[in-house]
Amino acid sequence: VFEDYVSPATAAQNLLYTASKKRKEVLPKMMTFCYQILTGTSVDPRKIDGALHVVGSLAEILLKKSVYKDQMEVFVQNHVFPLFMSDLGYLRARSCWVLHSFSTLKFHNEMNLRNGVQLAKKSLIEDKELPVKVEAAIALQSLISNQSAGNDPKSFVKKNNDNHLGDYLHVFPYIPYHIAAKEYMRLFIRPVMQELLHIVRETENDDLTNVIQKMICEYSQEVAPIAVDMTRHLVSVPSC
Repeated sequence: VFEDYVSPATAAQNLLYTASKKRKEVLPKMMTFCYQILTGTSVDPRKIDGALHVVGSLAEILLKKSVYKDQMEVFVQNHVFPLFMSDLGYLRARSCWVLHSFSTLKFHNEMNLRNGVQLAKKSLIEDKELPVKVEAAIALQSLISNQSAGNDPKSFVKKNNDNHLGDYLHVFPYIPYHIAAKEYMRLFIRPVMQELLHIVRETENDDLTNVIQKMICEYSQEVAPIAVDMTRHLVSVPSC
């Protein structure tokens, strides 16, 4: 039993989730507590990290509650996206983790979806901190998998009588936000896959191995032409 609770943070996370699910008075109090921290002035960054950890841990419950689910997009926009630019690596990593936690969120403003994908992609490719890269990779793959359904660009083209989808996909950063996360990422599949391979060799992280497998399934046609380059890149990276 205790093997599942080696980390005190994990044990607390599980307790909080169970209490919020079974006791209706717990969730409102916890959300009020977290909002007070996140909207306060001169708050200790560690408390911000903790508040986001709480909210992310409760994402599954929040997205099922009508009183909260329609508020979470604004929450992500106001309290998560800005932290991708934080000077503190652990807050950047936490923002990626929270974005992953809310990857099933139904975005009403698809520009927010595109911004989330852009931020995760940028963190994966450009951030200097390895933990941030790992969390960004997981968040990016989760967004691609969960936000593609119902956003097929072909249906968008048909609906709007627009026959220029191919042109859209080559005009960064002016890609229409109607195009799903999966379609947007086709532009960057080469650098994303190369970075994923590099991180896997450095970390031997099983979660990232799964991310690569899922990305290959999502982008089999795009990955095929660069398969040789990917293999060469993998071989050229020294083993840990």
